[in-house]
Amino acid sequence: MNTKKIKSIINIESSESDQWDIEGILIRVSDTFTAVNLSLLEKLKKLCNKYSLPYHLYFGSGSTDITELQYENSITIALPADKIHSYESNVLSKNMYYMLIFMELINEEIL
Repeated sequence: MNTKKIKSIINIESSESDQWDIEGILIRVSDTFTAVNLSLLEKLKKLCNKYSLPYHLYFGSGSTDITELQYENSITIALPADKIHSYESNVLSKNMYYMLIFMELINEEIL
């Protein structure tokens, strides 16, 4: 059996935001003091800056908290939406493209 060590875990989700209509991907940080994933956070920020992808850091909690606490190299990136768990959610189309591009860049340059 071929086992591969996991270098990083990138969680992807949608997140409710009152600024859903502003361009940018959301990168969740636990808080300014613990910063469990500081190294990975810096890599993602550098990648966004290198390719001019708009992003915003946000504080929050969600279903991926356990993963982020269990694995040092784990982080959550989110697509901002006006509502979640709804058939009437709105997202900015550009942010969907930014997310797809970001996911590909992460795959090529970080994972």
